[in-house]
Amino acid sequence: MNYGCEGKVAFISGGTSGIGKAVAELLLKDGAEVWLLGRDAEKGTEAAVTLSAYGKVHYVQGDVKDLEACRSAAQNVREQRENIDLIVNAAGIYQERRLEKVTEYDFFSIMDTNVKGTIFLTQTLLPLLAAEGASIVNIASDAGINGNYGCPLYCASKGAVVAFTKALALDLAPRVRVNCICPGDVATPMLGKQLQQADGSYTLEDVEQEVERLQKGNAFLICNIRGTTPSELRYLASRMQRLGADALELCCFTPIGTKLEEPEKAETELSARIREIMLVIPNFIDDSVPIGKDDSENVEVERFGEPVVPDFEVPYHVDIMEKLNGIDIDAARDTSGNGFYYLCGDIARLHSSILAYARDFMINKGFTYYIPPFMIRSNVVTGVMSFAEMEGMMYKIEGEDLYLIGTSEHSMIGKFIDTILPEEKLPQTLTSYSPCFRKEVGAHGIEERGVYRIHQFEKQEMIVVCKPEDSMDWFHKMYGYTVEFFRSMDIPVRTLECCSGDLADLKVKSLDVEAWSPRQKKYFEVGSCSNLGDAQARRLGIRIKGKDGNKYFAHTLNNTVVAPPRMLIAFLENNLNEDGSVRIPEPLQRYMFTDCIRPNGDAK
Repeated sequence: MNYGCEGKVAFISGGTSGIGKAVAELLLKDGAEVWLLGRDAEKGTEAAVTLSAYGKVHYVQGDVKDLEACRSAAQNVREQRENIDLIVNAAGIYQERRLEKVTEYDFFSIMDTNVKGTIFLTQTLLPLLAAEGASIVNIASDAGINGNYGCPLYCASKGAVVAFTKALALDLAPRVRVNCICPGDVATPMLGKQLQQADGSYTLEDVEQEVERLQKGNAFLICNIRGTTPSELRYLASRMQRLGADALELCCFTPIGTKLEEPEKAETELSARIREIMLVIPNFIDDSVPIGKDDSENVEVERFGEPVVPDFEVPYHVDIMEKLNGIDIDAARDTSGNGFYYLCGDIARLHSSILAYARDFMINKGFTYYIPPFMIRSNVVTGVMSFAEMEGMMYKIEGEDLYLIGTSEHSMIGKFIDTILPEEKLPQTLTSYSPCFRKEVGAHGIEERGVYRIHQFEKQEMIVVCKPEDSMDWFHKMYGYTVEFFRSMDIPVRTLECCSGDLADLKVKSLDVEAWSPRQKKYFEVGSCSNLGDAQARRLGIRIKGKDGNKYFAHTLNNTVVAPPRMLIAFLENNLNEDGSVRIPEPLQRYMFTDCIRPNGDAK
């Protein structure tokens, strides 16, 4: 039979066996050039050798559920052919398993192959389709239209292929024809597997018993499909009769479909409400967290370095900066309002040098350096923090679904939204620079004015995404890096365990790093390290794929490396000389090119 395929190029997924291989044979016999995609190299090579008797055939090894494999296959074709004329999505898997025994792994296994594979292989090949007369054929199943006994996941996946086909046909018309074939049982290797016992969950004997039960009970088998055509209804009726059910009243379909609209609407609304409620439920805290009402009951853990109060009076930090010609708050107040500043001269250089040193410090610890987006969408915001934090911190961009970040943690954790990370690629250790924007409502006394509590600052952050069993080890490592960083600049610090009343909603455990203030003769916060468990991962869909194929939620952690200009307060007070000059510790000298900055602006 002549199908008009002479000189055409076809690409067939799942073309190494079953329906895909049969289609390949017909196309080759009709004069087409055929490309086969299959995951089993041995089976693929064998199929290519067999089919080569009928025409020109190529085999490409790859799994459709792997997006990179799809892209690689498309590139293979592109290197030899300018265009293809036909895509046949025949790759698919089947599973007999009743719903009560279905696992999450089962779901992703079937959906990744049958749905994701069909969609993304088509996507990668679209640019190669010929300008005129190109076609796409998706192999679904009658189970995707009518449903079937004992295989809800398979039915759902093939139903998705049917809906995808209808949508794509509208998108690509009239340039590309898109059709879907929904066969019943076909004598293929997949059917052979279907007829075998499926993990003991379902057998052919079960089918016979169920049909017998339906017959004895004079039961109706009704499949509700909105938009079902009269011909489809007749087909369904005849199918049910073959199974032994009483005759169907076809008018039953329309009323049921209509009645479903209201509960479906309610379901959508209730789902949104349930998610809204879930987002305000706090995380479980770690057993080691001390119980307390607020930050006044935080518990000191350890001190590092000897806190020193010099013999001379230590001025207010703004006065120190002004004496060094390094700050202009009045001008910033005129341009932007309270909570802003201009840094200049040696103080601005010092600010940038500290950030550069922090960057290199973390890179030397094995962290990958990032500069992330400074604005993020609302779904990322609600994924990384609670509503209470969001309202008290974030600036909203009017008219757009964008927020200014309060810390680079927000962007960096958001980077992993809806991702599945292989275990072997963990932990992900990242360090990021960004400006930070915060409402910072109110100022509490002179010491929290100046550059202490401000609306805009810069920060070097560290982020870790890891397996749950590793998160506490990373928690201790991370705040240890901050302690080491501050001590390298001769700043005494202490660590403070946050009590239960001082933990944000999503935190499992948190620890503050506080620097010594010779002026105030006390410690003040300069950084915070937090373990959020799987809270952010659940909200953002960040999962890990184990070696056994099972998927589970990651743990996320964040910690401040350094946040000038607040850190500048501790730096200036602890390195201040009596004459008003400021000593530059050795690690910073290679960035400042001096060991001291002086009031007259001389840096020597």
